[in-house]
Amino acid sequence: MSQYSSWSSSYSKYYFKGGYSWTETLSGYDSESVTKEGVSTSNGSSWSWTRSGTVWDDGGNSWSESWSKSSWKDGEYLPGEYEVTGGSFDPEGTGTEMNNLPEFGEAPRLNKAPKQDVPVDFQKLPKPSDDIWELPTAIFKDSASKNTSGGKTFWLPTEIYKELLSQKVINGDGYLSVNNPTTLSRFEAQHRLALLILRVFYGEDADKLIQPGVLQVTDTKGILDAMDRANNWPSGKAKQEYGNLYGLVTNGRLFINSDLNTDDMTLLKTMVHEMLHINQNRNLTTTLGPNLMEGLTQRLAMQAFRASGRPWDDAGGYKDQVRVVVSLERLLGSRTLKEVYFNNPSLLATEFDRAAGFKLFDTFLQLIEQRKFDEAIRLIPF
Repeated sequence: MSQYSSWSSSYSKYYFKGGYSWTETLSGYDSESVTKEGVSTSNGSSWSWTRSGTVWDDGGNSWSESWSKSSWKDGEYLPGEYEVTGGSFDPEGTGTEMNNLPEFGEAPRLNKAPKQDVPVDFQKLPKPSDDIWELPTAIFKDSASKNTSGGKTFWLPTEIYKELLSQKVINGDGYLSVNNPTTLSRFEAQHRLALLILRVFYGEDADKLIQPGVLQVTDTKGILDAMDRANNWPSGKAKQEYGNLYGLVTNGRLFINSDLNTDDMTLLKTMVHEMLHINQNRNLTTTLGPNLMEGLTQRLAMQAFRASGRPWDDAGGYKDQVRVVVSLERLLGSRTLKEVYFNNPSLLATEFDRAAGFKLFDTFLQLIEQRKFDEAIRLIPF
């Protein structure tokens, strides 16, 4: 008879703007083989346990704990087992009342998980954050003058640089300007500025060049009628379902509601969000569902908008969806989510289940579509 057993543990922690996140893991493998009278038998099992969480500077926190076990006997796998738990705390009283955040090194709380502490020898020093929160500030410079410092510099042909400068798309220091171009209509100006922002900050992430779409300015009735036509709905259903819309993308056309986008800042936010829809992967919605799709779109829009020098802190009607995406970003990183959004939506399920150690993404996605956002976040193994 021969026996083999191997166990390992790990701990990682990183800081971000507003708090920190940590992950603890414990995994093991046991096997046994016996040969008797020329007949060999074997059996074994493997465990994977993960606990992770996030603590914010304002005192709030969220955490999750999960384990899975797979077993086999004589080459055949037995039914797997897994269990998930978690918690959250909001100091303002809108979440779980009890603050039950686990201490680091605390033994697993789940009934069947391995009853072992995380050994100190396996602790890893915190890794520097890759700053998933902010994109680099862009500076646009005339290619005839190669003197600049700081930020991410984009050297433009002299003719284009002078045109953007004259239209006040950029200012004299090379930064994207908050002021509107003077030689274009209000809607054309913000459309052009939104395209510039997205090409700068996501041009290297999308397989294809960021496209502007065909701008079509309309009023409330016009945009709701466009929604009805796009979905083959009877007239009036869009108004019943949505009430009103700031923007809409259908068949490569970018509809803007002039009744709601009355100030330039709101208009530019709408332009950036809707233009991202034009450039998202065509399978994004069918693969991830509308809630996660909108959360990703709003998160990417807000990041690019802030990096261009403009404030955007309120996710509006997509607050819950964006909370989910931020949690996914802490787990997988911003590069993975941009790859998911522009090029490969199915990558999210693969990376999520790999991080969890077992298939959990389908359950996560069902909770998102049921709008059970807090439960979904607790499943994220970060």
